[in-house]
Amino acid sequence: MDPEYQGLDHEGNRRNWALDAVKAADAYARLEAKYGAGTLPGAGQRIAVIDTGIDVAHSELAPANAAERVSYTLILGARREPIQDADTLAWSFSHGTAVSSLILASRDDPRQDWSFHGIAHGAHLDMYGITLGSGSPRPYDPQPATRADIRGRAQARLALLDPALTNRPGVVNMSFGYSEIAEHYLPQRTDMETWLEPLIDRIKGSQGTIFVAAAGNQNGRDCERTTDAGCASRKLEATSPTIISALPLWDSSGETGERWVAVVATDDKNAIASYSNRCGLAAKWCLAAPGGGARPDPGVLIAYTGPYMGGLGRGRSGEGRGTSYAAPLVSGGLAVVKQYFGDTLTYEQVLQRVYATADVTPDTVVGGGTCPEHLDTDGDRTTCELSSTLGHGLMNLEKATRPVGGTSGGGTFADAGGTIAATLAMSGVEPVVFDSLGYPFRVAPRAQAYTLAPEVDPIPGFADVPDPGPRWRGLHWRDAETDGPARRWSFAGASDATG
Repeated sequence: MDPEYQGLDHEGNRRNWALDAVKAADAYARLEAKYGAGTLPGAGQRIAVIDTGIDVAHSELAPANAAERVSYTLILGARREPIQDADTLAWSFSHGTAVSSLILASRDDPRQDWSFHGIAHGAHLDMYGITLGSGSPRPYDPQPATRADIRGRAQARLALLDPALTNRPGVVNMSFGYSEIAEHYLPQRTDMETWLEPLIDRIKGSQGTIFVAAAGNQNGRDCERTTDAGCASRKLEATSPTIISALPLWDSSGETGERWVAVVATDDKNAIASYSNRCGLAAKWCLAAPGGGARPDPGVLIAYTGPYMGGLGRGRSGEGRGTSYAAPLVSGGLAVVKQYFGDTLTYEQVLQRVYATADVTPDTVVGGGTCPEHLDTDGDRTTCELSSTLGHGLMNLEKATRPVGGTSGGGTFADAGGTIAATLAMSGVEPVVFDSLGYPFRVAPRAQAYTLAPEVDPIPGFADVPDPGPRWRGLHWRDAETDGPARRWSFAGASDATG
């Protein structure tokens, strides 16, 4: 396997640490074990990126474009990138190229040691080029939201999403947003839901697609009024994502949160990056991924097209820092997990699986208190399951591609003389176990016993085998609640598909 999959460069140095941080190599190994050596991570998955555009001739992206896995659409009057100033001949920085490379970079540039792999470099990427501002340098100064402003933002976002959903992508990546922190607008929560209703309805109606939004880089920015929450020291404490990246906060139905993710950034030590907004009130639909530490700590590797600086220009690799770069790692990570499970999981189910397997240290409830509702997932309020900083936690692709939690039927059952194996084989039946999310996995036979353990493989999709007859069958461990006082093995058919 390519050493780069483990975050190592040509000389064995830890360079692309972002892949290592999310345990990508383990997921890639499982993909190859299932689909064959040389399987490209993300193959067969479609990711839409709404950003400034893409330099398809960049050495890190050109191989993918040559294979016709990149499409490019300009919307709302955007210019095609790369853009070069006619007077100075300097390239404008391509944010979209940098973002896309975290997904699609191919590591095929022999000229540089920093050539690197994107997390899902076998995926198809649809770039929807738009014009983006560079972010206001002014101090943070929250103003009351107005109907015209918020409705205008909802309409603008809809104008971007509608074209991006044309080809029915599995994931839409949005590494842009506004600067206002959602937490500061809670007093207007009812109005916000009304004003954002068209956008909320569009997300609720987009089954099969996950929307990934950068949480924002406002933490630590200068702020105006020391009387404002989080601004006592004139440095902003961005305790939640920005208004739009926290979209489910304004949806009382809760449906938007099923397919919307806010992404915060971590550094090379897997801690929250100093500049990154925190998950806060958005914890239930928030994940963390590498976005690079503030200088001088390492950034994440990106494909760079922009002004010449430090030996960079067009067609080189450099370092980037921001939640803009954490978001595409989540987008690509979701595509890798979906690829592994195939049609047996929807993208919504993939997202729940990634949530359940992320690495998290939940907030602690102190002195007999109760856990805040936004950090509690089981309803008991005595302990927290989520982190106010990292939400569900740092994405972990190794855990996401194996059984979650305990498996029903754990242990070993003996097979003297191979009788059980022979009987199962003749009957077309194979042992399966169910993880804590109710997903069935095959169990690998070993000698004369079947070990029911995490080293298993997901079974084919229930709909993949045509009728007539059971779509799948296997060995199902019945517990006391469903099968009397004694647990025993029994055959399972298609009617038991949900576990």
